[in-house]
Amino acid sequence: MQIARTHELRRSMAATRPVAASISALAALWYGAEMALARAAGWHCTALYPVHAALRDLLLPCIWFDGLVGTEFVWRGNQMSIVEDGQPV
Repeated sequence: MQIARTHELRRSMAATRPVAASISALAALWYGAEMALARAAGWHCTALYPVHAALRDLLLPCIWFDGLVGTEFVWRGNQMSIVEDGQPV
């Protein structure tokens, strides 16, 4: 009976745990580890690095979408296009 009560208590505690706090903790752990690795590699890191990293991660879907629908890109400093005279190459 005691084991059943313990499991029930754990389930109720997990259900009441705020989602925002869990996401914040995961973000702090993730970006903290990323920042520690960057510093260990000798890269310049400011206190705003987690903000910059979060912005980078939020913009990734936009960059991917642009890459999928776009017809022009820059490769090693050279402007290129996959369309020539209106026809795909």
